[in-house]
Amino acid sequence: MSAYLECKTNFDDQETLVAALQTLGWAPGQIQVHSTAQNLHGYTGSERKQTAEVIIDRKHLVGASNDLGFKRQSDGSWKMIISEFDVRRLPSKFPNAVPGTSFQSIITQAYAMTKMEANAKGRRLRVKKPETVRWGEPIKMTIGVL
Repeated sequence: MSAYLECKTNFDDQETLVAALQTLGWAPGQIQVHSTAQNLHGYTGSERKQTAEVIIDRKHLVGASNDLGFKRQSDGSWKMIISEFDVRRLPSKFPNAVPGTSFQSIITQAYAMTKMEANAKGRRLRVKKPETVRWGEPIKMTIGVL
């Protein structure tokens, strides 16, 4: 059984977190959002003590994975909860990532891009981004007046 790691993030908005996960290819029905934290499950389906409000079930990850979770912290930030196994395996889900790029880097980049888009649209600005993102490399986005 893999141990879960708890990774601090700079995420501060649940809606942006869910949108970033969708940007990475998970469908809305594959992302569970709970008002109260739920237990995560290991690769055999056994309930683990770790809990999270935003969960991607292990069957939507890579191979014999464990659930991936994001837990809201008292300061409003989100902590990523990921197994040691998935830390190594999950980047393989993203063939357009620079080799050696960690999943934490990939989700952080997707979150920042999603947040920038949301902020621009909220100000009625146009956002132009590349059709394909190579995770781990700088992303060039252009923001302009509608």
